[in-house]
Amino acid sequence: MKRNRIVQSILVLLIAAGVQGCTVVGYGVGYMLDHAEESDALRAPKEELYGMDEGDSIVVVMHDGRRIAGRFAGIGILDSADIVAWAFVAGAARTAGTDSCEKRWQLHVGDVIELWLEEDEYITTVFLGGHREGLLHGDPQRGLIFEEDWSDLAGIRWCGMEKELPPPLGYEFERGAIESVELVRMRTTEGEQSLRMWEVKRILKEKAPKRMRGTLAIIGFGMDLVLGYFLVGTGDGKEFLEFLGDAIFQ
Repeated sequence: MKRNRIVQSILVLLIAAGVQGCTVVGYGVGYMLDHAEESDALRAPKEELYGMDEGDSIVVVMHDGRRIAGRFAGIGILDSADIVAWAFVAGAARTAGTDSCEKRWQLHVGDVIELWLEEDEYITTVFLGGHREGLLHGDPQRGLIFEEDWSDLAGIRWCGMEKELPPPLGYEFERGAIESVELVRMRTTEGEQSLRMWEVKRILKEKAPKRMRGTLAIIGFGMDLVLGYFLVGTGDGKEFLEFLGDAIFQ
C-alpha cells in the first residue's frame, strides 16, 4: 500500500512537470530563475561593478545591441597610445560639430578643462579620461599624460568653463558624469575579452549561479514528493489530478 502511494505521488509530480515545465512548489522561483530577463537581473553601474568579484556570472549589453555572457575577470585601463588616439578622434568630432558640449551633461575625453587642485589654484589642460582611482589629463599633441587622485582635486570647469563639476569628483565619475577609459574584462567561451566601458550600455549580474539553481531544483522536487505523497494518502490527490487534467485539456 505504501509503495503504491509513492508511485502515485511520483505520477502526480510527473504530470505537474509536464504541465508547467517545473516542480510544483518550486514553480515560482524556478520560473524566475530559468526565464530571467533584464527586469529580473541586477543592473550594475560603476559603483556596483566595483563590488563584483572575479568569477561572477554577468551579461554585458552593448550599445549596438550585442549581448556578451561570461565571467567577470576584473577592470583594466586603456594604454597610453589608445588614450591619445581617442583624444584626437574626439577632438576631430568636436571640430566637426558632431559632439557639442552644450548638448551633453557628461565630460568627454578631449574636452579642454580647468582642473582645480586647490580652491584658488587650477591648470588648463585636456581631459583624457577617468578611472576608479583618479583622472587622466595632459597634452595629447605631445603624448603627455598625467594622473591625479580624485581626493586631490577641488573641481572641474569645462565647456568654455561654463559648466562645473564639484567635489567629490570620484562620486561624479561613479554616477557617469565623467567619461571612463576603463575596460571590462571577462572570460567567455571565445576566450578573454576586454570591452571598452563607453561601448557598454549596461551590465547584468546573474542573481543565482547555476550550482544554486540545481540545488534549489533538488530541494523543490523533494518538497513536491512529500506534498504529493500526503495528497494521495489523504484523498486530496484525486482533486489535484482533476485540476491538472482541466489544465491540460483547456
